[in-house]
Amino acid sequence: MADAGTLDNATAYGVAKRLESWEINIDNQLLADDGYRPGSTDFQTTGDTTSGAIKSECLFGERSITGMFVVRVDSGSDEYAALKSQSPLDFKIVLTGPLITSTFHHSLSIESALMSYEAIEYGEKNGIVTLQIKPKFLYDTSTGKILTITLVNESVSYEG
Repeated sequence: MADAGTLDNATAYGVAKRLESWEINIDNQLLADDGYRPGSTDFQTTGDTTSGAIKSECLFGERSITGMFVVRVDSGSDEYAALKSQSPLDFKIVLTGPLITSTFHHSLSIESALMSYEAIEYGEKNGIVTLQIKPKFLYDTSTGKILTITLVNESVSYEG
């Protein structure tokens, strides 16, 4: 996480902090009754010009991207105060795997420049607070994106 809109002043979880769990959800409302187009006479009932429609596409209605992650932070930190007060933040998670070459690792990066979120405190033990963060990723009109997802691996293509 970092200051909203810039990804400056990033806080690295997993090194000095602890990322307990995370998830990203993409919810698509499928419009099952839409997407039908007039069909050919091969599919029509004789004498019924309204029959024979073919579903040529599956359309989406409302779409949303949500997530959840659980972190442990120092109860006296500026970060804890910012999360509790719901200060504006960016979101970027980078999952890094083994080396592909001597330079590049397998990796998956998920980034959002605009989000709102809710911080729920699970409890505190020995000065460490566990928080559940529930972000809602929003459409950024300056970039035209909700999320940027980047995959780095050794496969040239996933096309079959």
